[in-house]
Amino acid sequence: MVGHSAGGWAADAYDSEPHPKVVAMVSMAGGRGGHNDNTPNRNCRPDQLERAAGMYGVTATTPMLWIYAANDSFFSPQIASAMHAAFTGAGGKAELDQVGAFGTDGHMLFNRSGGSTIWGPLVERYLAARLGGS
Repeated sequence: MVGHSAGGWAADAYDSEPHPKVVAMVSMAGGRGGHNDNTPNRNCRPDQLERAAGMYGVTATTPMLWIYAANDSFFSPQIASAMHAAFTGAGGKAELDQVGAFGTDGHMLFNRSGGSTIWGPLVERYLAARLGGS
C-alpha cells in the first residue's frame, strides 16, 4: 500500500487497524493540515498530527516506510520527525527517510518527474526486506 500526502496519512492510520492481506506500507509525505490559509510552510496543527501519530502507533502492526523531502512545504522535517517519534514511541514500526530538497517543493517528490530516482531505491530496499527479495 502506498499513499501520498493525505493518502500517506491514511496509510499510517490503516496500519493501526487489522489488515491481514497487506504486508508493506509506504507513506510519502504523509499528513494533514498543510498550507493553512493557503500559506506554504504553515501547518494548522502539527501538535495534533503528532498526537494522532502516537495513537496510530499503539496498534500498528506492519513496519512502514515514511519518506519526506527536506523542503516539503506541507510537513517540515521537524513535523515529520515529531510524527515519527510519536508513532514509534507508541510501538509502531517505521523507517523515516528524510531526503534532500526536491525541486521547489519536496511535497511533490512522489508524483513529479525525477522523483522516482530518489524514492525508488528506498522503496525497492524496503520491499525487498518486507517481501524477502534481493
